Amino acid sequence: MSDSSGKVRLNSWTWLFWLFGRFFVRAWLRQPAQTILTFTGIALGVAVFLAINLANESVLQQFRSTVDRVAGTTSLQVLPTNMSDMPDSVLDRLTWLWDQGANFTPVLEDMVVWAEPPYTGVQVLGVDMLADSAFRAYSIKPRAERARSPDPMLPGSAGNSVNSGNSVSALGLFAQGHVLVGQALADKYHLAEGQSFRVLVDDRQVALVVEGIIEPGRLGKAYGGQFVLADLSVAQAMLNRPGRITRVDILAAEPKVHGLMRRFATEQEKAGLKYVHMQRPERRNQQVALMLESFQMNLTALSFVGLLVGMFLIYNATSISVIQRRSELATLRALGFNRWQILLMFGVQVALFGFLGVAMGAVMGVLMAKGALAAVSMTVETVYAGSQVSRLSFDPSYLFFIAAMGWLATMAAAAFPIAEVLQVSPAAGTRQGSFEPRVNAVLKWLGLGGVLLGLLAFWFALQPLYGTVPWFGYAAALFSVLAAALMIPYVLHYVFKWLSHHSRLVFGVEGKLAVALLQGALGRTSMAVASLMVAIAMTISLSVMIGSFRQTVVDWVNQSIQADLFIQPATRFRSHQSGAFSSQVVDLIKATDGVADVDRFFQDKIEYNNRPAFLGISDMDVFSRRGRLTMVDEAAFDDVMAMLKAKPSCLVTE
Repeated sequence: MSDSSGKVRLNSWTWLFWLFGRFFVRAWLRQPAQTILTFTGIALGVAVFLAINLANESVLQQFRSTVDRVAGTTSLQVLPTNMSDMPDSVLDRLTWLWDQGANFTPVLEDMVVWAEPPYTGVQVLGVDMLADSAFRAYSIKPRAERARSPDPMLPGSAGNSVNSGNSVSALGLFAQGHVLVGQALADKYHLAEGQSFRVLVDDRQVALVVEGIIEPGRLGKAYGGQFVLADLSVAQAMLNRPGRITRVDILAAEPKVHGLMRRFATEQEKAGLKYVHMQRPERRNQQVALMLESFQMNLTALSFVGLLVGMFLIYNATSISVIQRRSELATLRALGFNRWQILLMFGVQVALFGFLGVAMGAVMGVLMAKGALAAVSMTVETVYAGSQVSRLSFDPSYLFFIAAMGWLATMAAAAFPIAEVLQVSPAAGTRQGSFEPRVNAVLKWLGLGGVLLGLLAFWFALQPLYGTVPWFGYAAALFSVLAAALMIPYVLHYVFKWLSHHSRLVFGVEGKLAVALLQGALGRTSMAVASLMVAIAMTISLSVMIGSFRQTVVDWVNQSIQADLFIQPATRFRSHQSGAFSSQVVDLIKATDGVADVDRFFQDKIEYNNRPAFLGISDMDVFSRRGRLTMVDEAAFDDVMAMLKAKPSCLVTE
């Protein structure tokens, strides 16, 4: 193993790995608390990052899957530009599509609420049962007693390529209140064919009868299987929306699609169809992604903080490992080991830490993602859209991508401490504390770097919003953390210097020794303080953000809603879907003793500059007496109300 000069010659990688086991593995076993803390830091950082991103991805995949399955073979769609629906008379103005070899069918899509606790939302899809088989594919769960007598009139029997036993009464599908339900909905509420159930629609209860159960395949997987499929006339009566549809699906050969879109633009002017537009079904996926973009970006940014804390921990653990073994490294250097062999051992240690931490974090992340999905999907269902997401779904390659990112973050965090290995010489390494003079030597440069990064963060914070994602805001937050981390050694140096002169007066010799120990390990102390700083800053920022959001909502409610009671349909409460009270309900409320005023308010979804928005319509006479909105330009509220009532105008939010 030694040559004539007495230096160590490694003829085999076996010796290097044997030394790794003696040098590192034994130290891990001797210090289990430190080893577990390092593993846990990496694992938690990866787990939080993975859980939030998997939950976000599952929500988006569910929406994309639902849109694609509901669209079926649809090539184009005609939708209302503003408001949530349109009159079905628009169908009479689309008959020119037949001359172009295209077919079209109306669709009514909305949400109702299960009439019993927990009052969950249920999607309703109304289609033309006689013409829809060319657009959407689904299978109806077979009934044994009907297996021998398929009904050729059943939508889905032949056109949808289902089993011959999948038959229900054709007349039953057109009877008022008779519907098909998804398998997941039937399982959730223990529904069977012929069984009745009730849902809430606007201000009334509607009784429905299960005519059949849709199997969980193709259309059956839309909305997570929790939906109701009905004939258009049945759905219009159920939803109290006679003569209304939400879109028109068009089936055409792919080469004709662009020509149809150009022809539609021409026909819009002739037929007076300015209130509708034509688009590809895929654009609805883009609209959903755009609607959820800010919400999901904020969650992703928060998950990066967990990964950042893990990076601080691995940096600290690697630094401690290098410092504790400097004398041993110097001995190995004196025995003939070169810098790169020692660097390889430390690199393998960090890589192994990263691999095991990421593996543990991946398992924890998938488990945590189920809980995160429940919270995220509840928020999305209630605030953004009515589709429920109950199952974690993601591309396995996405899991490997996140794991690789966590491993690379671990290696990047350990890069600087590992680089110190290259600087260890036999003479300097045997001197205790030889690492700290290097930290003290670069204090001014660290402080200067912190100031520069702080100025850069300040510049980022002043930049306006470009697009829809606040990239400059995220950059400002990241550079603020990095600036503070770089300035901590510089600040602590002078803090410890001040404490060394005053601690003895308060704590005696023990206090002075404690300060001296911290000052002698300035590098390790700085990293510990930085890790704690990030954790505390995260807690404070979340508390301030949530408190600010709540206070903003409270201020808005106090300004715009002066009522003592607030009443709305259950469907609107769940997800801002359509829903309204009848005039009889309003009259009943007005006639109730003790009611001084009733402000009728209507809200619907619109589109402005290709982004979703809300249109609110209020009784301005009541609102001018009871409301107290704060105007950005400090205009008097009464003057603004007088202007609104005098001429066609509106208010827009900041």
